[in-house]
Amino acid sequence: MLSQITIQNFGLIDRISIDFDNDLNILTGETGAGKSIIIDALRIVLGDRITSSHIRDHKTPCIIEAVFELNDKELLANELFSGFLSDDENTLIIHRSFNESGKKTIKINGFNVT
Repeated sequence: MLSQITIQNFGLIDRISIDFDNDLNILTGETGAGKSIIIDALRIVLGDRITSSHIRDHKTPCIIEAVFELNDKELLANELFSGFLSDDENTLIIHRSFNESGKKTIKINGFNVT
């Protein structure tokens, strides 16, 4: 389950951190308030491509970080996560950063990945 997303220098967003509840979470707001940008940021942290038009200020990096609480034992046992989680961990942090020169960094629980 997504428990938090932090977005910096992305679209209209300078910096925001949103904590999600275990229950229903709803994004509401007027047209142009940034609801779709939050969804786009989530898609990008999960692997979608980013373009330079997504970056708000090209002088500073764009950073998107999502925190997931994995409570499903089958999911935790998946070999996909074996290098990133110890036996007693259930938190997965995906961190992506991008700068104007096109350098991209992806980290999962602090480990660099490609």
